[in-house]
Amino acid sequence: MSGMKFQIGYTPTADDAYMLFGLTSGNIDTGDLKIEPVKENLPSLNDHASRSQFPLTMISAAAYPFVRDRYSLLSCGASFGLGCGPVIISREPISEVELDDKIIAIPGATTTAYAMLQLYKPTLRTRVLPLDKLIPAVETGLVDGALVIHEEFVTYQQWGLRVVADLGRWWADTQQGLPMPVSCCVVRKDLPADQQQKLAGLIRQSIEFALANHSQAMAYALGFSVDADAKIVERFVRQYVNELSVDMGSAGREALEAFFTQAATAGILSPALPLEIVEPA
Repeated sequence: MSGMKFQIGYTPTADDAYMLFGLTSGNIDTGDLKIEPVKENLPSLNDHASRSQFPLTMISAAAYPFVRDRYSLLSCGASFGLGCGPVIISREPISEVELDDKIIAIPGATTTAYAMLQLYKPTLRTRVLPLDKLIPAVETGLVDGALVIHEEFVTYQQWGLRVVADLGRWWADTQQGLPMPVSCCVVRKDLPADQQQKLAGLIRQSIEFALANHSQAMAYALGFSVDADAKIVERFVRQYVNELSVDMGSAGREALEAFFTQAATAGILSPALPLEIVEPA
Protein backbone atom coordinates (compact mmCIF):
# COMPACT_ATOMS: atom_id res chain seq x y z
CA MET A 1 0.00 0.00 0.00
CA SER A 2 3.08 2.18 -0.14
CA GLY A 3 2.36 5.72 -1.29
CA MET A 4 -1.30 5.01 -2.04
CA LYS A 5 -4.07 7.56 -1.50
CA PHE A 6 -7.62 6.57 -0.60
CA GLN A 7 -10.67 8.80 -0.49
CA ILE A 8 -13.23 8.06 2.20
CA GLY A 9 -16.76 9.30 1.65
CA TYR A 10 -18.60 10.41 4.78
CA THR A 11 -21.44 12.69 5.75
CA PRO A 12 -20.86 16.13 7.34
CA THR A 13 -22.88 15.09 10.38
CA ALA A 14 -21.94 14.72 14.02
CA ASP A 15 -21.95 10.90 14.16
CA ASP A 16 -19.73 10.35 11.10
CA ALA A 17 -17.46 13.23 12.14
CA TYR A 18 -17.10 11.68 15.58
CA MET A 19 -16.22 8.25 14.16
CA LEU A 20 -13.62 9.64 11.79
CA PHE A 21 -12.10 12.04 14.31
CA GLY A 22 -9.07 9.81 14.86
CA LEU A 23 -8.24 9.84 11.14
CA THR A 24 -9.12 13.45 10.35
CA SER A 25 -7.19 14.73 13.37
CA GLY A 26 -4.05 12.83 12.39
CA ASN A 27 -4.06 10.78 15.60
CA ILE A 28 -4.19 7.46 13.77
CA ASP A 29 -0.97 6.33 12.17
CA THR A 30 -1.74 5.43 8.57
CA GLY A 31 1.90 4.83 7.67
CA ASP A 32 2.63 6.03 4.17
CA LEU A 33 -1.02 5.60 3.24
CA LYS A 34 -2.75 8.93 2.62
CA ILE A 35 -6.40 9.14 3.65
CA GLU A 36 -8.50 11.88 2.05
CA PRO A 37 -11.95 12.31 3.66
CA VAL A 38 -14.63 13.64 1.29
CA LYS A 39 -17.85 15.11 2.75
CA GLU A 40 -21.17 14.53 0.96
CA ASN A 41 -24.74 14.10 2.17
CA LEU A 42 -25.99 10.54 2.48
CA PRO A 43 -28.15 10.39 -0.67
CA SER A 44 -25.13 11.68 -2.64
CA LEU A 45 -22.85 9.04 -1.10
CA ASN A 46 -25.37 6.36 -2.07
CA ASP A 47 -25.32 7.70 -5.62
CA HIS A 48 -21.51 7.81 -5.71
CA ALA A 49 -21.38 4.20 -4.48
CA SER A 50 -23.58 3.13 -7.39
CA ARG A 51 -20.73 4.33 -9.62
CA SER A 52 -17.93 2.90 -7.41
CA GLN A 53 -16.52 6.40 -6.94
CA PHE A 54 -14.88 5.98 -3.51
CA PRO A 55 -12.75 3.01 -2.41
CA LEU A 56 -14.28 3.34 1.06
CA THR A 57 -17.51 5.12 1.91
CA MET A 58 -20.39 5.48 4.31
CA ILE A 59 -23.76 4.63 2.74
CA SER A 60 -27.32 4.08 3.88
CA ALA A 61 -27.84 0.49 4.95
CA ALA A 62 -30.71 0.42 2.45
CA ALA A 63 -28.30 1.25 -0.38
CA TYR A 64 -26.17 -1.85 0.20
CA PRO A 65 -28.35 -4.26 -1.84
CA PHE A 66 -27.86 -2.03 -4.88
CA VAL A 67 -24.05 -1.92 -4.61
CA ARG A 68 -23.24 -5.33 -3.11
CA ASP A 69 -21.84 -6.50 -6.44
CA ARG A 70 -19.02 -3.95 -6.07
CA TYR A 71 -18.77 -3.27 -2.31
CA SER A 72 -18.47 -5.37 0.84
CA LEU A 73 -19.61 -4.29 4.29
CA LEU A 74 -17.07 -3.52 6.98
CA SER A 75 -17.67 -5.01 10.42
CA CYS A 76 -16.94 -1.51 11.80
CA GLY A 77 -18.06 2.02 10.97
CA ALA A 78 -21.79 1.33 10.98
CA SER A 79 -24.43 3.35 12.80
CA PHE A 80 -27.11 1.38 14.63
CA GLY A 81 -29.88 2.94 16.67
CA LEU A 82 -30.38 1.30 20.05
CA GLY A 83 -34.09 1.83 20.56
CA CYS A 84 -33.97 5.03 18.54
CA GLY A 85 -34.13 5.94 14.89
CA PRO A 86 -35.68 8.27 12.33
CA VAL A 87 -38.81 10.11 13.41
CA ILE A 88 -41.78 11.56 11.57
CA ILE A 89 -42.27 15.12 12.76
CA SER A 90 -45.05 17.64 12.17
CA ARG A 91 -46.12 21.14 13.14
CA GLU A 92 -49.69 20.20 14.07
CA PRO A 93 -50.79 17.04 15.93
CA ILE A 94 -51.28 14.08 13.57
CA SER A 95 -52.55 10.69 14.69
CA GLU A 96 -51.27 7.45 13.17
CA VAL A 97 -54.64 6.95 11.45
CA GLU A 98 -54.48 10.43 9.91
CA LEU A 99 -51.05 9.78 8.36
CA ASP A 100 -52.65 8.11 5.33
CA ASP A 101 -54.19 11.43 4.33
CA LYS A 102 -50.98 13.43 4.75
CA ILE A 103 -47.91 14.13 2.62
CA ILE A 104 -44.62 13.36 4.34
CA ALA A 105 -41.32 14.72 3.04
CA ILE A 106 -38.45 12.22 2.94
CA PRO A 107 -34.68 12.80 2.68
CA GLY A 108 -34.09 10.56 -0.32
CA ALA A 109 -35.47 7.40 -1.88
CA THR A 110 -32.27 5.41 -1.19
CA THR A 111 -32.08 6.14 2.55
CA THR A 112 -32.63 3.51 5.21
CA ALA A 113 -35.14 5.85 6.83
CA TYR A 114 -37.38 5.71 3.75
CA ALA A 115 -37.13 1.92 3.53
CA MET A 116 -38.09 1.69 7.21
CA LEU A 117 -40.97 4.09 6.58
CA GLN A 118 -42.26 1.84 3.81
CA LEU A 119 -42.13 -1.16 6.15
CA TYR A 120 -43.89 0.84 8.84
CA LYS A 121 -46.65 2.29 6.65
CA PRO A 122 -46.57 1.18 2.99
CA THR A 123 -49.53 3.36 1.95
CA LEU A 124 -47.99 6.66 3.05
CA ARG A 125 -47.72 9.43 0.46
CA THR A 126 -44.25 10.97 0.30
CA ARG A 127 -42.31 13.75 -1.37
CA VAL A 128 -38.51 13.80 -1.75
CA LEU A 129 -36.81 16.98 -0.58
CA PRO A 130 -33.18 17.91 0.12
CA LEU A 131 -32.05 17.24 3.67
CA ASP A 132 -31.82 20.91 4.56
CA LYS A 133 -35.33 21.61 3.24
CA LEU A 134 -37.22 19.05 5.34
CA ILE A 135 -37.85 21.09 8.47
CA PRO A 136 -38.51 24.39 6.63
CA ALA A 137 -41.07 22.55 4.47
CA VAL A 138 -42.92 21.42 7.59
CA GLU A 139 -42.60 24.82 9.23
CA THR A 140 -44.08 26.64 6.21
CA GLY A 141 -46.82 24.06 5.59
CA LEU A 142 -45.46 22.89 2.23
CA VAL A 143 -45.84 19.32 3.55
CA ASP A 144 -47.74 17.89 6.51
CA GLY A 145 -44.72 16.22 8.06
CA ALA A 146 -41.19 15.03 7.42
CA LEU A 147 -39.05 11.98 8.07
CA VAL A 148 -35.91 13.34 9.71
CA ILE A 149 -32.46 11.81 10.12
CA HIS A 150 -28.96 12.99 11.05
CA GLU A 151 -28.72 16.78 11.47
CA GLU A 152 -32.48 17.33 11.42
CA PHE A 153 -32.95 14.58 14.00
CA VAL A 154 -31.16 16.72 16.60
CA THR A 155 -32.60 20.10 15.64
CA TYR A 156 -36.32 19.59 15.05
CA GLN A 157 -37.09 20.21 18.75
CA GLN A 158 -35.63 23.69 18.50
CA TRP A 159 -38.27 24.50 15.87
CA GLY A 160 -41.11 23.57 18.20
CA LEU A 161 -42.09 20.57 16.07
CA ARG A 162 -43.54 17.36 17.45
CA VAL A 163 -42.97 13.63 16.91
CA VAL A 164 -45.75 11.78 15.13
CA ALA A 165 -44.00 8.40 15.06
CA ASP A 166 -40.61 7.12 16.24
CA LEU A 167 -39.46 4.44 13.81
CA GLY A 168 -36.58 3.46 16.08
CA ARG A 169 -38.96 2.48 18.86
CA TRP A 170 -41.29 0.80 16.38
CA TRP A 171 -38.39 -1.29 15.02
CA ALA A 172 -37.19 -2.31 18.49
CA ASP A 173 -40.72 -3.23 19.58
CA THR A 174 -41.40 -5.34 16.49
CA GLN A 175 -37.94 -6.95 16.23
CA GLN A 176 -37.43 -8.21 19.77
CA GLY A 177 -35.12 -5.38 20.67
CA LEU A 178 -32.75 -5.65 17.71
CA PRO A 179 -30.78 -2.48 16.94
CA MET A 180 -31.98 -0.47 13.95
CA PRO A 181 -29.55 -0.40 11.02
CA VAL A 182 -29.00 3.15 9.80
CA SER A 183 -25.77 3.46 7.82
CA CYS A 184 -22.81 1.23 7.00
CA CYS A 185 -19.22 1.59 5.90
CA VAL A 186 -18.37 -0.31 2.73
CA VAL A 187 -15.16 -1.06 0.85
CA ARG A 188 -14.73 -1.77 -2.85
CA LYS A 189 -14.32 -5.41 -3.75
CA ASP A 190 -11.81 -4.69 -6.50
CA LEU A 191 -9.18 -3.76 -3.89
CA PRO A 192 -6.79 -6.53 -2.79
CA ALA A 193 -8.01 -8.32 0.34
CA ASP A 194 -5.12 -7.03 2.47
CA GLN A 195 -5.95 -3.43 1.48
CA GLN A 196 -9.60 -3.92 2.38
CA GLN A 197 -8.60 -5.29 5.79
CA LYS A 198 -6.09 -2.47 6.33
CA LEU A 199 -8.72 0.19 5.61
CA ALA A 200 -11.16 -1.58 7.92
CA GLY A 201 -8.51 -1.51 10.64
CA LEU A 202 -8.03 2.23 10.25
CA ILE A 203 -11.76 2.88 10.58
CA ARG A 204 -11.94 0.75 13.73
CA GLN A 205 -8.92 2.49 15.23
CA SER A 206 -10.45 5.88 14.48
CA ILE A 207 -13.70 4.99 16.28
CA GLU A 208 -11.84 3.51 19.24
CA PHE A 209 -9.74 6.68 19.47
CA ALA A 210 -12.87 8.85 19.49
CA LEU A 211 -14.50 6.79 22.22
CA ALA A 212 -11.31 6.90 24.30
CA ASN A 213 -11.00 10.67 23.78
CA HIS A 214 -14.67 11.56 23.92
CA SER A 215 -14.36 15.24 24.88
CA GLN A 216 -11.98 16.02 22.02
CA ALA A 217 -13.99 14.01 19.50
CA MET A 218 -17.24 15.58 20.67
CA ALA A 219 -15.81 19.09 20.34
CA TYR A 220 -14.84 18.25 16.76
CA ALA A 221 -18.25 16.72 16.00
CA LEU A 222 -20.06 19.79 17.32
CA GLY A 223 -18.45 21.78 14.53
CA PHE A 224 -20.73 19.86 12.16
CA SER A 225 -23.88 20.85 14.07
CA VAL A 226 -23.27 24.53 14.71
CA ASP A 227 -26.96 25.46 15.09
CA ALA A 228 -27.86 22.60 17.42
CA ASP A 229 -27.82 22.41 21.20
CA ALA A 230 -24.60 20.72 22.35
CA LYS A 231 -26.40 18.40 24.79
CA ILE A 232 -28.80 17.22 22.09
CA VAL A 233 -25.95 16.57 19.66
CA GLU A 234 -24.03 14.62 22.28
CA ARG A 235 -27.07 12.47 23.02
CA PHE A 236 -27.48 11.87 19.28
CA VAL A 237 -23.83 10.81 18.91
CA ARG A 238 -24.02 8.49 21.91
CA GLN A 239 -27.15 6.89 20.46
CA TYR A 240 -25.59 6.11 17.09
CA VAL A 241 -21.88 5.63 17.82
CA ASN A 242 -21.62 2.71 20.20
CA GLU A 243 -20.04 -0.71 20.58
CA LEU A 244 -21.75 -1.85 17.38
CA SER A 245 -19.86 0.85 15.50
CA VAL A 246 -16.57 -0.69 16.66
CA ASP A 247 -17.76 -4.18 15.70
CA MET A 248 -21.33 -4.91 14.62
CA GLY A 249 -20.99 -8.44 15.97
CA SER A 250 -23.83 -10.95 15.93
CA ALA A 251 -26.45 -8.37 16.98
CA GLY A 252 -25.60 -6.06 14.07
CA ARG A 253 -25.53 -8.91 11.59
CA GLU A 254 -28.89 -10.20 12.83
CA ALA A 255 -30.38 -6.71 12.57
CA LEU A 256 -29.14 -6.25 9.00
CA GLU A 257 -30.38 -9.71 8.01
CA ALA A 258 -33.82 -9.01 9.51
CA PHE A 259 -34.05 -5.65 7.75
CA PHE A 260 -32.91 -6.95 4.36
CA THR A 261 -35.15 -10.03 4.56
CA GLN A 262 -38.27 -8.01 5.38
CA ALA A 263 -37.50 -5.30 2.83
CA ALA A 264 -36.90 -7.88 0.08
CA THR A 265 -40.08 -9.76 0.98
CA ALA A 266 -42.05 -6.52 0.78
CA GLY A 267 -40.48 -5.68 -2.59
CA ILE A 268 -38.81 -2.57 -1.19
CA LEU A 269 -35.19 -3.66 -1.72
CA SER A 270 -33.34 -6.18 -3.85
CA PRO A 271 -32.08 -9.31 -2.06
CA ALA A 272 -28.89 -8.62 -0.09
CA LEU A 273 -28.10 -11.91 1.60
CA PRO A 274 -25.79 -13.51 2.43
CA LEU A 275 -23.89 -10.57 3.89
CA GLU A 276 -20.30 -10.13 2.78
CA ILE A 277 -18.35 -8.57 5.64
CA VAL A 278 -14.69 -7.53 5.80
CA GLU A 279 -12.93 -7.71 9.18
CA PRO A 280 -9.86 -5.64 10.09
CA ALA A 281 -6.56 -7.44 9.67
